[in-house]
Amino acid sequence: SSKMHSLLSPLQKHPLVATVGLSLALKLGWSLWQGYRTPKPILEVLMFNELSQECHKPSKEPSECSNAYCATCQVDRIVEHIDRAAYAIDVAMYTLSSERLVQAILRAAKRGVELRILSDKEMTCSVGSQVRALANQRVPVRFPDSPLLLHHKFCLIDGALRVRELKKQKRRAAPFRGSVIISGSVNWTRQGFTLNWENCVISGDQELADEFEKEFERMWSVFSRPGVGCVMEAK
Repeated sequence: SSKMHSLLSPLQKHPLVATVGLSLALKLGWSLWQGYRTPKPILEVLMFNELSQECHKPSKEPSECSNAYCATCQVDRIVEHIDRAAYAIDVAMYTLSSERLVQAILRAAKRGVELRILSDKEMTCSVGSQVRALANQRVPVRFPDSPLLLHHKFCLIDGALRVRELKKQKRRAAPFRGSVIISGSVNWTRQGFTLNWENCVISGDQELADEFEKEFERMWSVFSRPGVGCVMEAK
């Protein structure tokens, strides 16, 4: 008890110091708890409408735009998730002409991220399609040899099956922080982002991502490799 008294005595003489010290200790404890607790699940809903062409941000920071529907800021959110990809990006997109998103995909390729693209055969060969640009950079591209449309609009980042496969092959060794699925009505085009009423959901729900991955893998296995027409898959 004498030892305890000797420890508390200075604090009793200087209550202000004791209060400040306690406050700092609580803040430190809170910060540590915040760092170790389970991260908040990813769930974002992006809406595109007649207001999406207006961008009011004074700089390149997405959060500084006062327009909640700004297409530039909304696409920035998609780009940020692509830039965080550690293992693989699988895209199934009816039509893809956004240069910003293609550049983000190619940046991922330079980091060693594995890429696969599924697209509609007719839209792949349309004016403005960036699928050809990806194929020219040796990104594997496939489409259905069918009059039916590939009308999906989704992007899977770090699918769990793909991550396990790449780890097993020892082609990647980065930490796996979970899959992200980006899906909705919007095609990755300027018209889709600025001229239509569209939606896009970004989710880190693993079960949801797994379902999209199953269908992507199924389509990838049954679709032909582009050997004719405007797209040639790199050998």
